[in-house]
Amino acid sequence: EENSIALRYLREHRFIRCSAGDDVRQANVYIGGGHSYLPALVAFARDAKGDITGYQQILLDKRTAAKADIPVPKRSVGKISGSFVEVSKGVNSDITIIAEGLETALSLKEALSEHSEMIYNGIQIKILCSLGISNIKNYRAREGEKIIIAADNDGHDSTTHKTIENARLELSSKGAFVEIVRPIKVGDFNDILKDKALGEKEIQNSFENVLASYSAVTL
Repeated sequence: EENSIALRYLREHRFIRCSAGDDVRQANVYIGGGHSYLPALVAFARDAKGDITGYQQILLDKRTAAKADIPVPKRSVGKISGSFVEVSKGVNSDITIIAEGLETALSLKEALSEHSEMIYNGIQIKILCSLGISNIKNYRAREGEKIIIAADNDGHDSTTHKTIENARLELSSKGAFVEIVRPIKVGDFNDILKDKALGEKEIQNSFENVLASYSAVTL
C-alpha cells in the first residue's frame, strides 16, 4: 500500500519504484527482547508447482524505513531450497533471469521493464529471486529455457564465483541455455541502480547483448 514502511524501504533506500509483485508484502513481525513488533518486507517463495513453501523477511525501522538496526535483520523461514520469489511473471516466457537477492531482482525489473511489463523486443521475461546464492542451482529448468544468472560481483577471487559456475553447469545439464551477467564493479545490481553515475542505463547495457542474442534465437 502507498507509504507503507516496506514501500518506503524499497523507494527511499533501494531506489526501486516498480511493483514488487504479488508475493512481496509488508507484515508486522514480533521481536522478543523488548522490541515488540517491527514492520517487515516479506517475500514468499514458491516451488515448481506454485505452492508457497517458505519466505524471507527483512525487518525494518519504523521511523526511517531502513533495515532494522538489530543483529539479524534478514532471515528465511520454511523451505527455500527449490523455491523462488517471482517478481515478474513472464507468462509463456522462454527467458528467465534469476537473481540472488530480492533487491537485486527488483532492481532488474526496475531497469529492464518497458511500460511496467517485462517485455524485451516483444518477449516477456520472467524474473526470479533465489533468496540466496546456493539455491540458484535448484531451479527446475526446462529444456531449451534461456536463463540469465544475475550474479553479484564479489571480486575475481571470491568463493561465490565457483558457486555461480556450478549453478550454470547444473542448469545447463537440464537442457537450458545459461549465461551469467555481473555488474561492472564490486557489488550487486542494486548498487548499480543507486549509483547516480551508472543507474538504470548501466543495468540495461549489462544485459543488452545476452537479451539480444536470446531474443534473436526465440524469434
